Amino acid sequence: MKRLMLVSVIVLGIFGLFSTGCMSHGTKVEASKVDKIEKGVTTRAEVEQMLGPADSVFVHPDASGKRTMQYFGQQSQVKAQSFIPGYNMFASGAKTQRQNLQILIGSDGKVLDYEYTSREGEITTGVVSGSTEREVSSKSGAARQ
Repeated sequence: MKRLMLVSVIVLGIFGLFSTGCMSHGTKVEASKVDKIEKGVTTRAEVEQMLGPADSVFVHPDASGKRTMQYFGQQSQVKAQSFIPGYNMFASGAKTQRQNLQILIGSDGKVLDYEYTSREGEITTGVVSGSTEREVSSKSGAARQ
């Protein structure tokens, strides 16, 4: 019985070292899907078919019929060393990814313009703490004329 208990503790400990915590919020927007958006051609329905419903929609108050669709997502993955007792006091943390896509839709239902940014970073906690972030990609509909 003691042997079974010891094996169980070892197996669970090893599993804990190799499993990491993940968290996701919003809609993850892939750059390859953003590449398919064309100003004056792509419709709101096509955008929703590619990306799903927007996380937020803003109807412009100027009675122009324009609206802004916004997709934003954040994904975090906790580093494995965060689960090691003792070590986690010095260098634990998470890797993060963020995406933001804003699309201006005209009264005719077609894309007038868009802006996309994707960033990734790292957060460290414990004695050595801080954060870093870099822009992975940035795209704008203004580049396509």
